[in-house]
Amino acid sequence: NQQAEEYAEALLNEEDASSLNGTADEEQTPTHTQPPLSSHLFASTEAREELLILLSETSGHFSTVGKTIPKWKVHANAAKFERQLDEKYGRLRPFITQYPEIETYLRNMQRKYNKGEFSPF
Repeated sequence: NQQAEEYAEALLNEEDASSLNGTADEEQTPTHTQPPLSSHLFASTEAREELLILLSETSGHFSTVGKTIPKWKVHANAAKFERQLDEKYGRLRPFITQYPEIETYLRNMQRKYNKGEFSPF
C-alpha cells in the first residue's frame, strides 16, 4: 500500500515538473489515420465474391441437405462415442471391448443389486 502511494506521488511530481518546464504533452493529431474506404477489407467486388464463395462452401460443408448425413457429423459422433466409452470403462475398456459379454453380465448384476436381489456381502 505504501509503495503504491510512493509511486503515485512520484508520478504527480513528474507531471508537475513537466508542466512547469513547458514540456507537457499537448493535444497532438494522432499519427494513425484511417485508411481510405477503397482499402478496407472486402471493399472490392472480387474480394466480396471470394468471401461469398468461401462462406457458401463452408456452409455447404456443415449444413445437412436432404437425407444424407454429412461426413463431419459422422466423425463427430464417432469421436463422441469413443470418448464416452473411455469415460465409462477407463483402463478396462480394451478388456470390455474384447469380451462384450462381461458388460452384459455387469449390467445384469447392477440391476439385481439395485433391486435388492443381490448383495456382495
